[in-house]
Amino acid sequence: MAGGRSVEEKANIKSGSLPRVHLGKRWLLLAGIIPVLLWYGFFVFAPYSTLFLYSFWSMVGDKLVTKLTFSNYISFFQEYIYYGLFFKTLKMAFYVTISCLVIGYPTAYFIARKSGRGKHFFFLLIAVSLCSSYIVRVYAWKSVLGISGVVNGVLVALHILKEPSPLFLYNNFTVYLALVEVLLPFMLLPLFTALEKIPISLLEASNDLGANNFITFWRVIFPLSLPGVLAGATFTFVLTLGDFITPALVGGTRGILIGKIIWTQFGFANNWPLGAALGFFVAIMTILIISVVSRFGALEEM
Repeated sequence: MAGGRSVEEKANIKSGSLPRVHLGKRWLLLAGIIPVLLWYGFFVFAPYSTLFLYSFWSMVGDKLVTKLTFSNYISFFQEYIYYGLFFKTLKMAFYVTISCLVIGYPTAYFIARKSGRGKHFFFLLIAVSLCSSYIVRVYAWKSVLGISGVVNGVLVALHILKEPSPLFLYNNFTVYLALVEVLLPFMLLPLFTALEKIPISLLEASNDLGANNFITFWRVIFPLSLPGVLAGATFTFVLTLGDFITPALVGGTRGILIGKIIWTQFGFANNWPLGAALGFFVAIMTILIISVVSRFGALEEM
């Protein structure tokens, strides 16, 4: 009978068995899910679980003591070097994110509104900056701000300084400059993606209705690009939180961030439990930020 089930299908339904086609689809679904679960299990759940477990242990001399203790978390709240640097890192991440947004938004808008080869050329420049070595880009600031760098050379040549000064390197401002330069592409790409999706017809319609450029930007462009703004801000903020290479290379003793302290605990200090506790605070902050921005659709632009 047309449109009805065959006798075999009715028998399968009554017996609770599924046709082979349905079983095949189920196996394909499992085959697609299992690798994802394994990836998250090995590279996300296992490391975070190990980090959390280590944070409740302690070091006595060179020996790891697996007895449950909250001393590492107590140390974080009691010692200024830990909680002070954590809040200093949050402040640095905020400044870097705002600076990248201020520089990146008009740049991304300019590129998104280009057409033809111009757009591809500027997009390629962003991609090349992402592919270039992170360490080399940070080290480049030494050649600019160091004692034998470009800035000191120019100032001495203009007789503004009698001799090269070490003040331009190994401080908080140098770390800030290096982080903005290194992380700017992570702000540009989500912004470019979000701005490129905005149809020109919407902007033309806004102008036809009498809106000036500012009103068009504030009422049309910015709301539609907000997911890209949040995605770029999340990238730059979170990457600044966990960065330890930049402070180590150009920060010196005055430009230390929490990432360098965590790296030291796992390295020279050989205090993995304390490093795990400090790292867990950074991990919790990262998870909270991602959870909040995901509610605004920012993850779609990542």
